[in-house]
Amino acid sequence: MKHYPIQSKVDRTIVYGNEEFLYFSGTSYLAMANLPAFEEQIILGLNKYGASHGSSRGSNLQLQVYEDFERFFSHQAGASRGLLFSSGFLAGTAAVKVIEASSDILLVAPDAHPAIVLPEHTASPSMSFDTWSHDCLSVARANEGKHITFLSNAVDPLKLDIHDFKWINSLPDHNTYTLLIDDSHAFGLIGKGIFGTYEKWSRLPVDLIVCGSLGKALGIPGGIVMGNENFITRLEQETMFRSASPPSPAFYEAFLNSQSLYEKQQLTLKANIALFKQLTVDLDYLKSCDQYPVFAFEDDKLVEKLEKENIIISSFPYPEVTDPCINRIILSAYHQEKDIHRLASCLKDIG
Repeated sequence: MKHYPIQSKVDRTIVYGNEEFLYFSGTSYLAMANLPAFEEQIILGLNKYGASHGSSRGSNLQLQVYEDFERFFSHQAGASRGLLFSSGFLAGTAAVKVIEASSDILLVAPDAHPAIVLPEHTASPSMSFDTWSHDCLSVARANEGKHITFLSNAVDPLKLDIHDFKWINSLPDHNTYTLLIDDSHAFGLIGKGIFGTYEKWSRLPVDLIVCGSLGKALGIPGGIVMGNENFITRLEQETMFRSASPPSPAFYEAFLNSQSLYEKQQLTLKANIALFKQLTVDLDYLKSCDQYPVFAFEDDKLVEKLEKENIIISSFPYPEVTDPCINRIILSAYHQEKDIHRLASCLKDIG
């Protein structure tokens, strides 16, 4: 696995070793950080609030922008309430801490992000999501009067699987259930608008909690947890929330004032996905899933061939450093049509 240390902002192209490469990697799916109009909104926020706000969310002086963001985001997502954290990892860890205290059984999906996994409740990464869901049903049927919690990502961004939780409708009603979904790779891409999968799964017979990083498609540092009023009230009382500094307020002011920009970037990304699928329809070795900007393949030699064409993609071993590389082409809203045509042409010529 080759590393590419650079000294500039990641964009549709990067400069490495005095050469320019097309870049098809990373998690900036909507390319908000590369949008001048969004940068202007951030600068306005910096001028209004400063670079950071180090006071905890439990102090007697609060910046209204945090609560405004929580109310807006959770309402758009379809949740009763939301809480903002300084990172997606902290948001997931705090949510699991509260959930564990009231759960008799925790069942962890094989691709669950480490933020929502406790050391004593890990799952085999080689297990499929379908096998795990069947195991969950078996555990639920074998127990009675228990509070069972399921922990999972909304999407596996490496194996390219958008998870379906309809199996939860088959759970027996002699237990109570909580479902925690990590939407880090769903925000901006899957579900309602840019607001993730909460609404999609809100009618399942469970207490639904959704958490995730806001720093990927949405391009703002921080994380959020959304759920019902009772759960968020409990979470709000946790030291992990009350004693932690919030993220920079400038980004949240920018987010609230940039909804039309997000909509435009999402449309651009969808158009890029459609174009690439159209151009590579005959390339059977590419694996993808509906409306997701990631395309995987197994041939490591193809990674080297693309590099010789000055194209860099995502390629690294997973889950262990000794495992085979997972090779992925990742599209972003900053890619231009000519970039996608060039990538597709190279894949046809060398694949």
